[in-house]
Parts: sequence; structure tokens; C-alpha cells
Amino acid sequence: MISGSVGQGGINRPDDVMAVQRLLSDLQIAAGDVPLDVDGLVGPKTIAAISDFQQQNPGLPVDGRIDPTGPTFTRLDEVSSSLYATIAQEQGFPILAAPTPPGTPDDVAAVFDDIRSDFSALAPAEGVTGASRFDNPVPNLIAPVDRIRLALLGAVQVVPLIIVLIFILALLIIITSNPIWQRAAKETLKGLKDRMRLLSQKIRDAVQEIVDVIEGLISGTRCAELCANEINKVKDLQQKINELLDRMPANDNDPDAMKQLQFQLARLLEQIVAAQADVVDCLQRNGC
Repeated sequence: MISGSVGQGGINRPDDVMAVQRLLSDLQIAAGDVPLDVDGLVGPKTIAAISDFQQQNPGLPVDGRIDPTGPTFTRLDEVSSSLYATIAQEQGFPILAAPTPPGTPDDVAAVFDDIRSDFSALAPAEGVTGASRFDNPVPNLIAPVDRIRLALLGAVQVVPLIIVLIFILALLIIITSNPIWQRAAKETLKGLKDRMRLLSQKIRDAVQEIVDVIEGLISGTRCAELCANEINKVKDLQQKINELLDRMPANDNDPDAMKQLQFQLARLLEQIVAAQADVVDCLQRNGC
């Protein structure tokens, strides 16, 4: 929610201006246009972008100005939230459509299905064109997962759990990289944010459950000692995920902070892929 008017004759507080510029800029990217600079300064381009948006949406006053409780801001929020929800769905589709890996314990599979269901619930009533023009934060997810699946032929029980963990982390990256988490103004979008917070807790629980099952599978066996270092790497990554989840609620209205979290999550994804390779190699090497 902006605190004051933005545009022609507006109060134009820098934070409010940047909030409006971000929304308009993303809509311009979706439309295939050159995006507006997000600099907190109101000039002819910002006013023109506001006026263009008003002209594209019948019933709005074409005055180059956005007021906090006015119809232009309400409509801007509606259109933007639909765009962000569409982006999240398109980027998450490979994960949502992927089958749960064979050999995944029923309780973990149920949690994962629950997470996918909640993520799907974020879908907009009507999709917005242009969502594919936004970079996918996890473009190389399927390739490493396919490589991991090959280990399933060796009947390594831990592998399905690690694939699920990678899927869950990838969904989390998509959520945090998506402005729908950051820019809520209307009650309908607030409801989406509440569901996303609940989803983050489910992710935390799922990661804990996966780690517990991995430990349970090898507890009391010689593999527990032989692969202790590799398993501990996975547990260390779990701690890092929890730390990032702890920081999210405090930063969900700060796009720059959320972008940094998204970058850190992307690095975690790389580390998870590397850690799973070490676990699988250790288990196979020792005949576990």
C-alpha cells in the first residue's frame, strides 16, 4: 500500500514512487515494452506510464496520478497480482506436474502433495499474458533431477527424499523471487500472502521430515558412520533453509532484501544438488 499520491501533482514520496514504478515496469515487461526505470523520481515517463495504464483500463480517470485509495491503484494492484500469480504458476509448473519419485515414503509424499496443492491455490482466476518474459529463477532444475533419478536404478532409498527436497526448495525459490510475496495491498492479495506464510512453515516441516527419514533409514547401520559427513552436509543445509525462512516475514515488503534471499536460496539449490551427489555416491560406494 502506498502512503500518498504518486504522479501528476502528487505527494510523490520516493518509496511510494518506486512501489508504483515497479508495478508499472513489470506490466511493461509483460507487454513486451521497454520497462520504466525504478528510481523514485517522478518525471514525464512515470506520468506517461500512469496515464497509459489508465487509458488501457476503461473507467479509470486519465489524469496521470495514483491515489492510495483511488480506483487506479486498486486496478493496478489487481492486474499486478494476477501477473505475479501467473508467473509463479508458469515457473512452478514443471515441479507441480512432476510425479513424486518412486520409493518416497507415504508420509513425505503426503506432505509434498500438500505443498504442491497450496502452491497451486495461488493461481489467479485468470492468467495474464507475458509471464514467460520473466526470468525463471530455477531454469536448470529438471536436468539435475533427471541425473539424480538415475541413482534410483541402484535402489538407494535416500535418493527419492533428496529429489523431493530439491523440488520443495525450488518452489520456495520461485515464491521468494516473485513480487506477489512482496507487494500486497488488497485483502484478496493479503490472503495469498497468509497462505504463503503457511506454505513456508509446511516447507520447514517437510525438510525436517525428510532429514528425519534419511537418518531413520541408515540409523544403526554401518552406513550411518560411513556416510556421517555427507548426511551432516544435508542437515547443515536444512539449518540454512530454516534461517532464511525465519528472515522472510520481516523482509516481505522489502524487494531488495527479498531479492537477496532469493539469490541465497538459489545458491542453496546448487549446494543441495552437490550434497545429494555426495550422499548417493557414499551410499552406493559402501553398498548401502
